[in-house]
Parts: sequence; structure tokens; C-alpha cells
Amino acid sequence: MSNQSVPAKITINATHLGHRINGIGTYILNLLHQWTLQPSNLRFEVYFHERARPHLAAIAFPQNFQLHWIGSRLFPDTANLRRLLFSNCLAIARSAGVVFNPSQLEMTFAGARAIVTVQDLIPIQIKDHYQKKQNYFYRFLVPRGLARADAIIAPSKATQQALCSYYQVPPEKVTIIPYGVRKMPDSGVAPPARKYILFAGRIVPYRNINTLIQAYLKIQHRVEEDLIIAGEICCDLIIPESNHRIIVRGYVDGGELAALYRGASAFVFPSLAEGFGLPPLEAMSCGCPVITTDEASLPEVCQNAALIVAPRSADSIAAALTEVLSNQHLRERLICEGFRRVADLTWEKTASAHLRLFEKVLQHRTQ
Repeated sequence: MSNQSVPAKITINATHLGHRINGIGTYILNLLHQWTLQPSNLRFEVYFHERARPHLAAIAFPQNFQLHWIGSRLFPDTANLRRLLFSNCLAIARSAGVVFNPSQLEMTFAGARAIVTVQDLIPIQIKDHYQKKQNYFYRFLVPRGLARADAIIAPSKATQQALCSYYQVPPEKVTIIPYGVRKMPDSGVAPPARKYILFAGRIVPYRNINTLIQAYLKIQHRVEEDLIIAGEICCDLIIPESNHRIIVRGYVDGGELAALYRGASAFVFPSLAEGFGLPPLEAMSCGCPVITTDEASLPEVCQNAALIVAPRSADSIAAALTEVLSNQHLRERLICEGFRRVADLTWEKTASAHLRLFEKVLQHRTQ
């Protein structure tokens, strides 16, 4: 930074990163890795949960990083409420500085000025699937955190528009920073021997997996492919007991997930709401043709590199699957466009944009 009076330290609450890597964890890990590689006069004070240690082993933190570890005795890595309380205690302890919270789940309401990333607003967009305490958080606490934040980051224009619509946030307060696409590891894991269609991601109601299952049941007698559903299971799946071609794999990551992407005949992401949508892009990066929906950020993120369907129609999904599996020209076009799309989305760009925003906020505080 050219202005020598700008405070040089930013505190990062990275405690969302735990034993299992979800979308927010992927975001945190890739930002941190890129920040260790990019020149900056900033000093980073980063708070991690102790269960994140294995994921950080490959990152060489330079001297401008100061790391702190939070033990499971204080809160488990999956305890959202206690992590929120910790986040606010941290902000109060750093009241003279600036804190970066990588998701709205760590939003602060007192103490240090805040930069916060709003990953999505799904609990207020699809209310039926969420508990009352989550509705309360998004109705009453999130507006307060947004109002006192110095800056807000959104991963897509769709999320920015949702913030402006639901919370009347001024558009100029929200910086849109698209996420990058990680290089999927090549660990030598072999994909399943049989042909298959793939869904991968956290299995929650808004991901609409039961409609995908209905779509697959309509075409299974006409296609060679099985259906593999991979991800942490957080809702009931309706699968006929006699059906052995629908395979639920549970949580996968790393080399196993990359192998599933690379071996799939098609990747289907039938979500009703997303803040960004990393899984379709990860599938594209592995050369897999993608089918997704016209909801929220997904058309913006995938652009013309995916076949777009109506998510609530099993017939629409079934027709798209039939077309992708049988039309070689379409498959080749989707694969080619997918590679082009992900080439434009790098974590280096994402991390640099964050640093520019951090410097802008820090400069503003000294004026």
C-alpha cells in the first residue's frame, strides 16, 4: 500500500474451516493460500479451529501471518451458535481494528469494524426448509450486522440483488467478487467401473435431489448410466427400495471427488437456490458436461457452459439428461465451453480483489 498511515493488520475469523471441507471452507482455504503467495504490506491475524490443521499443512505461511488455534473445548467445528458468539467476542477484543468474516454465519454486531462475505440468503429465500432459529437470525440479526459492516462481499450479482431486495442494502456497499475454481487433485483414485450420472454437494432440501431421482427413474430403463449421489446427507432421500442403480455415496472430497467428476457421463446440479455454485464449475474443470437450473446465481455463474433446465420439473431434467447422454455434439460443446468458463475464474483473481477491498476499507478508516 502506498499510504504509509494505513493500519497494516486485518483479523480473519477462519473458524468456519473444520474437519470437513464445504463450500465456505473451500473459499477460506483458497483465499489464504493465494494471500501467502501475493505481495502485500498487510499483516494477517488468523483464527482457526484446531480440526482444520490437516487442511493447512500444504500452506507455507510467511512472517506477515500470525496464526491462532481454537480448541474443541471452546466449541466444536460444527457449532454455529458458539462460533457466532466467538466471532463477536473476537470483534470486541479487536475493537480498534478491522475483522474479516468469511460468511454471514460469523457476522458481528459490536466491536471492530467488519468486512463480511454473504455467501447466500437461502434461509430467507426458501423458508420452509429451515428451523425457526435460523429464520430469526436472518430476519433480525443479519440486518444489524449488514448495517454496521464497512463493506460487504457477495460472490454473484444474484446474491447482491438479494441483499438489496431483502435488506435494502445500498448496491454500492456490496462488492461482487466471483469465486475461483480449485484445481481438482489427481490422486490416481479410479472412478466406478460402470457408467454413471453424478450429483455432488451437500444434500439439503433446496438442492432438490428428490426431483433428480424422479427424473432418473423416468429414463433409467433407456440409459446405461447409474445415478451416483455424493455428499453429506442432511435430508431424506426418496429412493425405491428395489432400485439398485441409485447409489448414495455420502461425503467425499479430494481425490475421490475428482475421480467421480472425471468419470461421470454428466453432472446434474438441480438446485433451487445458490449464492454462487462451485460444484458445477468443479465438474466443468474435470471435463464433465453439466446440467443445472435457471435459479438464482446458477445461470450467471455457468453462463453458456451448462444445459439449463426448470428445476421443479422432473420431465425437464429427464429430457436434458437424455439429450446430453445421447448427443455427442452437445456433449463436446458443453465440455469445451466448460473449460473456457473455468479458465476465467481463478482464485488468484478472487484473492487479489479481496486484498484491494481490504486496503480500501483500511484507508477509509484513517481519513
